[in-house]
Amino acid sequence: MNNALDNDNVIAAMMYDLKNLDISNFNIRKRPITKEHLSQKLQSLGGFERFWFEVLQSRFLDSFHEWGESLFVSTNNLIQLYKNYDKNADKYNPIQQQKISSALKTICPSALPVRKKINGKQERGYDLPDIKIARKEFEIMIGTMVEWD
Repeated sequence: MNNALDNDNVIAAMMYDLKNLDISNFNIRKRPITKEHLSQKLQSLGGFERFWFEVLQSRFLDSFHEWGESLFVSTNNLIQLYKNYDKNADKYNPIQQQKISSALKTICPSALPVRKKINGKQERGYDLPDIKIARKEFEIMIGTMVEWD
């Protein structure tokens, strides 16, 4: 590098390249998406979004149910799973179904709110899409691809 800086021909060639470089589409405010940028985004996730990322990463809603194809999960069960994940989730305020609903609309728009009969009892919950779809929607939400496995 030092030798190149002392060479007038190298400096002239670099100046020519810089002068003729087309930067008309360059946006100074748009940062490059790197692995470190993704890592920072994932580490800064909190609350339900962090829980959801961990579920997508592990493929398990709980210890017994591996998520592959689409499946139903009751809202009460989803809230309980979230509470088990984050013991302080309802420390100051109880977790409301609306909070879960609005979070899912953002991070997994294809999770559809439904009512189903489970063991003879009517339950509110969500039909979750195939995990590949849920992962893709999460990537869209954070704005970059994630290496899942």
